[in-house]
Amino acid sequence: MTNIGLLGGTFNPIHMGHLTLAQNFLAQLSLDEVVLIPDKSPVHKPELDLAPGEDRLTMCEIAAAGAPGITVDDVELRRKEKSYTVLTLEDYRRRHPQAQLYFLMGTDMFLTLEGWHQYERLFQLAVMCVGARDSGEETLILDALKRYRQYYPIRAEVLRAPPFPVSSTQLRERLRRGETTEGLLPPGVKEYIERRGLYGTK
Repeated sequence: MTNIGLLGGTFNPIHMGHLTLAQNFLAQLSLDEVVLIPDKSPVHKPELDLAPGEDRLTMCEIAAAGAPGITVDDVELRRKEKSYTVLTLEDYRRRHPQAQLYFLMGTDMFLTLEGWHQYERLFQLAVMCVGARDSGEETLILDALKRYRQYYPIRAEVLRAPPFPVSSTQLRERLRRGETTEGLLPPGVKEYIERRGLYGTK
């Protein structure tokens, strides 16, 4: 059986935290691949200063080029309707009927799953995987998982996700101010950002 991990996000821009998370996801669950899926326009967390989808896709492709086992899919960017996660998982189920799907998310997303569009369907389509950055987050995740399992046949994995020193918002601000981003962006991504003049760069 093929094991496919799906990691969605705005990737605005993709940074080393995202890439490290994807690589840990790949290794910890012995997956065949992890697919980066840039959001068209996030439903749960609208983001200001959102670079065009084409640029975010290209940055993901640049990052994935140097990371074995990491691929990129523009399925959500091509979708004309609202980009709900359940639609993406259903799309993957149709394309890979024999595969086991794993969907990776952060703690804050996992704790609010019951507010997601057709959330019960998510539990049927994929194993929910949560990256805990510390023991406090892990406790919150396990408490939520215990609650979910009282009502839903949820399959879940709790992973260790090393914390990243800056958020995407802080990273965009550094780029805007011309401050150093050394070690924070995958090779080639900063050059692309500057070439395209994204996030206020010159």
